[in-house]
Amino acid sequence: LARSVFPANGGDVHAWPDVTGAHRADDAAYLLGIAAFSENYADTGLGSVAHINSIVVPALLVGIQRRLAEGRPVTGREALAALVVGYNVMEWVGATLNGGRPRMAHQLRGFRPTPSAGPLAAVAVLGRLAGHTAEQVRAALGLACSQGGGLRPSTASPTSAIRLQSGEALRRSVHTVDLALAGVVPHP
Repeated sequence: LARSVFPANGGDVHAWPDVTGAHRADDAAYLLGIAAFSENYADTGLGSVAHINSIVVPALLVGIQRRLAEGRPVTGREALAALVVGYNVMEWVGATLNGGRPRMAHQLRGFRPTPSAGPLAAVAVLGRLAGHTAEQVRAALGLACSQGGGLRPSTASPTSAIRLQSGEALRRSVHTVDLALAGVVPHP
């Protein structure tokens, strides 16, 4: 369904290896996030109880393709460093949200740590791969706090919005990085 709503439309990022057309980066991120979560390609962080792979790996794939479009290939070392950064950010933020008493406090209020912490982790991955300055990444992380916080509570039913939230978190992350680079600053 998501693939039919977001057909390839002349962008520079491929969401699927079997499709010749490319998507805009935000659409590809959305599709990759939905696919990663819906196919259960997501591991679960021990402290965060977040599905880290449904955010960090799609962000890595988008970031690598954006670099390639600029003529700057990504080395294995750079890709691994970006994954580590993304994992650390997501696990720390998710654990901070979910680690109250009782554990899983964030989820008991109806929210999910994956889409709440996901924009920060994806921004960290995208910023790392793009080679942004510490100040640019800091601004993007600040903006990402409002992006993740804006995702709505969701049940885990088969038709709930939770199925789309990793994709939406990733879409917002691509926008957030672009906004930070354009000079938009977060509230201090």
